[in-house]
Amino acid sequence: LQCLEAKPEDRPASADEIKDRLLLLLRGAHLESDQRERAVQGIATGDKFALLDVIKEDQYGAVYLYEDRAQHKLMVLKKRPANRSGFTEAKLLTTLKHDHVVNVLGATGNDQYFIIVMEYHPGGCLKDRLIQPLAWGEAVNICRDICTGLAFAHRPSARRCL
Repeated sequence: LQCLEAKPEDRPASADEIKDRLLLLLRGAHLESDQRERAVQGIATGDKFALLDVIKEDQYGAVYLYEDRAQHKLMVLKKRPANRSGFTEAKLLTTLKHDHVVNVLGATGNDQYFIIVMEYHPGGCLKDRLIQPLAWGEAVNICRDICTGLAFAHRPSARRCL
């Protein structure tokens, strides 16, 4: 009903906001049982976290949207086979905090999988955003933000921490 409000400022700000609200309402009810089983396999979530959606699954791993029920925050869980690369780098990224670098909240693993927990950012992945036509100024701003984040990650003090 909020989408039908007469005043634009009373409507949701974006389609992403509507999607996120729907996912919170559904709480994973739209997922197949085998998707839910794969999502929780190897992950001890207990009652603290709720699976909301499967973002991607392929032979390289999977990406899931979860909600931290206590804090009412969305987060992304990436699950990869333990024999794949990236775990060491994910652990290192937990120490890196910058506005233009996604906040990696934690990384853990076992014999089968390693799991990376990150902040959720609405609007899709950077790859999807960059393949869409952008106004020149918006493209420049995104490129500047990427470069600022990369410069921060590669500064000498960051390398000492990592």
